[in-house]
Amino acid sequence: MIVCSWFRSRECVFLVVSFFTLRAAYRFCCLGLLRLRHLMDPDAPLLFLFFHHQGGIRRILSFHGIQAVSCPTSLPIVLGCINSRYARIIMDEMGWNCTVRDLEIDKMIAAADGKPHDIALQYASAGIEALQVGVSSSSLIVSCAQIVDFRNNTRLKPESQEMAHSFLSSYTDSVVHVVTGVLVKNMATGNSATGVGVAGVYFGKWHDDRLLDLVSKRSGVMEAPGALYFEDKDVQDHVDYIDGPIGTTLGVPIEIVCKLISEVI
Repeated sequence: MIVCSWFRSRECVFLVVSFFTLRAAYRFCCLGLLRLRHLMDPDAPLLFLFFHHQGGIRRILSFHGIQAVSCPTSLPIVLGCINSRYARIIMDEMGWNCTVRDLEIDKMIAAADGKPHDIALQYASAGIEALQVGVSSSSLIVSCAQIVDFRNNTRLKPESQEMAHSFLSSYTDSVVHVVTGVLVKNMATGNSATGVGVAGVYFGKWHDDRLLDLVSKRSGVMEAPGALYFEDKDVQDHVDYIDGPIGTTLGVPIEIVCKLISEVI
């Protein structure tokens, strides 16, 4: 009886309200400090937390914003990347007008050798060859090829649900490096330039019950390099933080793309 009466008391209500108020204030302060850091040094790697909001990738972009960057050219652009949906959202955020295409890099060449940077650029080069077919001679072609480097092993799209499960479960309490190779080619002059973006994704502990549900019910996992389908809330919930630009994480490192376009025009 004493316990029941205490739960109904004003002190209990005050403690509950205080707890949720302090938790909301903590999250707000963390987000504000991270945002302030990025405003003070936009070129620094963007370190941020996922706060488990609904809304998928567009919410991630709006929260930790890819800053609007003016397109450095008026030439028509053809952009190819592994996930064209991510790319279209990023291009919309930028206000760029370009044609976006999917790249099936794992089907372009049998295998790539070397360090992660070299492998990503080999796939980007293969992407250029596929993208330039039927493209106007006045166009710029941008190939963004993303791979996942985990403990010196290169991972592309999983070939089966079992492989996807193995990929994701191995990320428990580990860091995964998302590597995006970029190659830009000016079709009119033949000039080209390359660059590589890297972001580190730090994971907490994966819960096996949610992992099984994620792999069996989310088709996007099977289409993402290393099974890292960042649009899914279950994937977001297991990310502690990301060290690097959000564009690199999603396969379109916009700062590098702008720099390379400026070099070839």
